[in-house]
Amino acid sequence: MLMIVNIREEFLGILATVSDMSYAWQLIREFVPRMQEQIKKDPSSVIMLRSTFLKLSSILDLPLVRINQAKSPDLISVSEYYSTELVKFVRKVLDIVPRSMFVILNEIIDIETNQLPVLSAKIEKETIGNTAKLPVRQKLAQATYAISVFTEGMLAMENTLVGVIELDPKQLLEDGIREELVKRIASTMNKILVFNARNVDELTKRLQQLSTKLDGYRRSFEYIQDYVNIYGLKIWQEEFSRIVNYNVEQECNSFLKKKVYDHQSAYQSESIPIPKFPRIDESINFIGRLAREIITQTSFKSTTYLDQMSGWFDGTGRELIGIRTLTLLNRSVGVFGVTGLDRLYCFMVVKKLQDLVSECRKQIKVAGSYFDKVNSALHPTSTIPNTADRIYIDALKQTAPIFDAIIPTLARIGQVQLIRKHIANNLNFSAKIDSKTLFYTLEALNNALLADIESHYKNPDKKPYPDTDDNPLLTDLSDYLESVGINDPITKIYITTIPLKFFPLFMFLLFLSLSSKFRFEKKLSVLVPKLPRKKGGIDSTPAVVGFITLLKQFHSINTQKFLAFVGQYIRSSINLVPKNPKLSDLPAEVRDMLVFLEVLCKYSTSIKREDLEAYIPPYTLDFFTHF
Repeated sequence: MLMIVNIREEFLGILATVSDMSYAWQLIREFVPRMQEQIKKDPSSVIMLRSTFLKLSSILDLPLVRINQAKSPDLISVSEYYSTELVKFVRKVLDIVPRSMFVILNEIIDIETNQLPVLSAKIEKETIGNTAKLPVRQKLAQATYAISVFTEGMLAMENTLVGVIELDPKQLLEDGIREELVKRIASTMNKILVFNARNVDELTKRLQQLSTKLDGYRRSFEYIQDYVNIYGLKIWQEEFSRIVNYNVEQECNSFLKKKVYDHQSAYQSESIPIPKFPRIDESINFIGRLAREIITQTSFKSTTYLDQMSGWFDGTGRELIGIRTLTLLNRSVGVFGVTGLDRLYCFMVVKKLQDLVSECRKQIKVAGSYFDKVNSALHPTSTIPNTADRIYIDALKQTAPIFDAIIPTLARIGQVQLIRKHIANNLNFSAKIDSKTLFYTLEALNNALLADIESHYKNPDKKPYPDTDDNPLLTDLSDYLESVGINDPITKIYITTIPLKFFPLFMFLLFLSLSSKFRFEKKLSVLVPKLPRKKGGIDSTPAVVGFITLLKQFHSINTQKFLAFVGQYIRSSINLVPKNPKLSDLPAEVRDMLVFLEVLCKYSTSIKREDLEAYIPPYTLDFFTHF
């Protein structure tokens, strides 16, 4: 003690200079592999590295000396910068711990997935020996112990002050585990969700593989959570949702003018980054590949959608996509993945609608004089023009090239909308099973808000609107409702539109053109194309749903005017029956249009039987036979 007291100040300066490690900032990086190798051999050696990390803090002294002497306000920001660099170095050294843990975790995943059967509630006494699989369980126990040793060594290091930042070993371990988990999940999804054969069998196989792999990760992660002192299931849910939402966000960037970059993303992180992989097709990542593969397998050009069977079928009657596929999709990518796909499909619908409305506006402008002529000939719609049959025939011929170019886009929109409707049904069913309290709470709140909104519009002076700028309740609730499937994608408004002249007439002629391309098939109870698929025939249901979606984007008055044109057409066609001796019943084109109207009412909440009866004789709807 006396010798220490008698040390002169000049010796303290020499000692500080000799022990200064600021010069070693570049050299010490070469020792990182050796440090990691030592930790891998002996996890308890992490404790010895604590003194090294503390000594590295001396690199702050040199750059801060002059700043401190000058009493510069930059002292804090410079200190934080160098401290952050030191923390990154410490994370890099200790990164070997979670990596080593996940190497062992792969062994646990293999045991849990392939070697240990799921135990039933009751086991027969004679089969206990075979069910126990003691050698396998011994291997599982050894792997678990190895993971706990790494955890013990990491947590033995006390809280360490590195510059102005305090390092918590438990938080370091958790961040390292999160980072490694993110890498494994993202790489697994990117590797499995690659589609080359472009058939439904490959899609099903890939989803089953992904479900098995991710379920093994989740169960094993849940199994070791107590041994590494973390909340395994919570971490799994948070990181899995972050991975899916980030990849959905990046995929949606292709539809946005103003992109969301990594530094702006709410899901990307510097300390726990989500990896990005090279593109292998038009999609940016695996979420886009999965979404486009489902669209390919439900193509309106080669499949038939049967609402009674809730699925898409090929020409041989084989189900391609249906309830089982959506259930498998939910099991493989989870609720986060399914809602992410729904969000991506929503962006696709918006893009297609913008292109379609732009094309409609262009065509109406080009043929404006002709539409004006037809509109004048058919008005007022409450009467029947003397030459109605000639007007309709001529209008179909004149507009055929326009509608032939528009109908495929319309059918694509309807196809994606049907997929979204099935996703909503799947989410709705799973929410009722897995989280019924949340589901029924949201349903009750939604009904209450709808009642409040209805009351507001009946009496706006006394009943305030339930949503304000300070209380964005409806916006926040909408996200929750979509996550549990309480929504109808077909009747949503996706884009804002400027009023378009002759739009009701345009939609009527488009509807007339569509109905002429299909006939009613009694066996399937569905409209089928008159043309063979190889010659351009398409599925009817996506076309009708696309038509509803397009009509919904404009003011509701356009729907009423459209129905007035339809009613005028049907009345004029019925009026021709007594004049034509060959006709004893409704003309075939009228029956097809009435079936089309039935399908329209079935999928649209804004067009009901009462709306049709305002323009079409009720007896026509009651007595026409299409079965």
